[in-house]
Amino acid sequence: MSSRARVVALWAVPIGLVIAVGAALRTAPPSTHIARQIPFTEFVRHIHNNEVAAVVITGNQITGRLRHGWNFRTEDPYPIDDLYSMLETARIPFTVKLLSPRSEWTLVTLTINALPVLLVAACVVLVTLELRIWFPPGGNRPRGEVL
Repeated sequence: MSSRARVVALWAVPIGLVIAVGAALRTAPPSTHIARQIPFTEFVRHIHNNEVAAVVITGNQITGRLRHGWNFRTEDPYPIDDLYSMLETARIPFTVKLLSPRSEWTLVTLTINALPVLLVAACVVLVTLELRIWFPPGGNRPRGEVL
């Protein structure tokens, strides 16, 4: 590796790390799309007041959107069979999704989480290689000198 390539690599990796962190921070969802946590009893009250526009049920997690636009999430403390009949009676469209053991860990999520660690490791390796060039393992001892 030439001296110029090493210098470019030493500068490119930290700059790439800063750009990656900045991009990750900028892609956060807008606050209007963040679901507000509400108690289950408030969710039931919204159903009875006909304020719920749509619901998605995944296990005991319930997410949805109210008619005036904001999103919500709640947990069903215990499975209620009446919940489905309440939603059908109120004519609220709902979707039931099955829990999948791999739903949380996809390849993309794993890659995004590992990227900063890999970039830091690459910085350490490049700095170590550069230091070995500037300070070789023998020091400045003349050849043949015995300690």
